[in-house]
Amino acid sequence: MAAQHDIQLRWAVIEDQLREISDFAHLAPSKRPAASCPICNRDVTMKLGEIRAYHIAHQPSDVLCVATNPETALHLNMKFYIAKQLRRANKLFAEEQCRNCNNTRLQVLFSDWDDVQVEHAVGIFRPDVLLLANGHPAGAIEVLVTHKVDEKKAKYYELHDVRWIEVVGNVSFYEGATAWTADKPIPIHRNHPDNQGWKCPDCLEREEEEKAAQERRRQQPEHKKATSFAPR
Repeated sequence: MAAQHDIQLRWAVIEDQLREISDFAHLAPSKRPAASCPICNRDVTMKLGEIRAYHIAHQPSDVLCVATNPETALHLNMKFYIAKQLRRANKLFAEEQCRNCNNTRLQVLFSDWDDVQVEHAVGIFRPDVLLLANGHPAGAIEVLVTHKVDEKKAKYYELHDVRWIEVVGNVSFYEGATAWTADKPIPIHRNHPDNQGWKCPDCLEREEEEKAAQERRRQQPEHKKATSFAPR
């Protein structure tokens, strides 16, 4: 895995489409198509060797592109990867933990979208990844690298009934054996609306048993107090 300071962008525009460059690792360098940076539009080289993680490289003479910043590259890699995964799915789910114990269940977060967009406008804001159903927001995914969703954006989403989640940016999310795919629960940092009320069947059964026991104790007649007589 790449160290945080060594993260580089692994996406490029190829034949007018945004592509993950790993798709071309099977081709010899001379057979690979032309590629350009999705941020500055300059020509880039696909680096698909066996030592370093796959990435694109700008030309040495190019003015520095913001995509070469490790934090920016991580943010871009995350949202492009999430969008790619969700274009292959129609449900996004997560593990939800019981409020009283460690039991979990699968919770469907979003479903039945027909379009996935990166930085598509929702009013004055642009979610990192937006799910759309018939042109309307069906869910938003925000990636936390340096800045979390602020109160202004969260309030706007709430007022306009846009459900959203926040995911922490990490190389292991999209690279290697630990990479997330849409058939797995997505690891959530924040979730709105946050369902804190779920209780697992085991806890509900224990609560019902406790309520029944309390009711039996309440209905049980009190024992008459024994009267004691002091000796004369």
